[in-house]
Amino acid sequence: MPALAITAENLVERFYESAPCALGFVAMFDDIPDVECFVKDLEGRRVRVSEGIWRRLGFRSAAEMVGKKDHELFPPYVADQYVRSDRQVLETGLPVVGQLEVWVNAQGVLDWFVVSKYPVRSRGGGVVGIMGTLRTAPRGQRAFTPVSALGKVMEHVRENFRTGLSVAELAAVCGLSERQLRRRFAQEVGMGVAEFIIKTRIQVASDQLVRTQNALSQIALEVGFCDQSAFCRAFRQQLGVSPGAYRRRYAGATG
Repeated sequence: MPALAITAENLVERFYESAPCALGFVAMFDDIPDVECFVKDLEGRRVRVSEGIWRRLGFRSAAEMVGKKDHELFPPYVADQYVRSDRQVLETGLPVVGQLEVWVNAQGVLDWFVVSKYPVRSRGGGVVGIMGTLRTAPRGQRAFTPVSALGKVMEHVRENFRTGLSVAELAAVCGLSERQLRRRFAQEVGMGVAEFIIKTRIQVASDQLVRTQNALSQIALEVGFCDQSAFCRAFRQQLGVSPGAYRRRYAGATG
């Protein structure tokens, strides 16, 4: 006899029985600016999301998102990155804190967000899901706003990642010394300036790989790498696969 389909109500009820505190905790984030929260079960289904998330994704209520998986909401090449990160937390039982990921901003465009994910444990101590937070500004401060020092740096990188950016140039943009910029960027963004530049280039390149038929050598130059070899090496380091394999896996998957 086939198993009965799990309704949204049953999914929430079952999760609440295992970890009642997690769901109630999410409601706090409806009133906290710049920070959003979600809870997923072991299968990656959303059990609860804060208001900012469901509004940003075009739903009418949090209830409409219950049971939704990443691949139902995002392009496959984006959803797979979320799933890999989730799996790391579920398999190790350890949190991933301050990770930079692409997500949907208020304009409906993929942009950088600081993401933290924590294992949700049952009364017995077993991992039953994930609770995560998305924040547009680190530590509750508006450190990424366009007028802030780091906001100016990140905006300059987004507009000029195709050029040979240097720390000296970025320090001049935001009015900090190179040492101050390196220190603050590492503390508040969770990575070095150079790594952020590379991640920005790889983000754009991955989108071009699935949306265009441009040659790898052309994409490499367009996103700021000196040659195809450097591009392929950085791409594999960031995403774990070669650009060619990435394109073959996600060809046409841009919906």
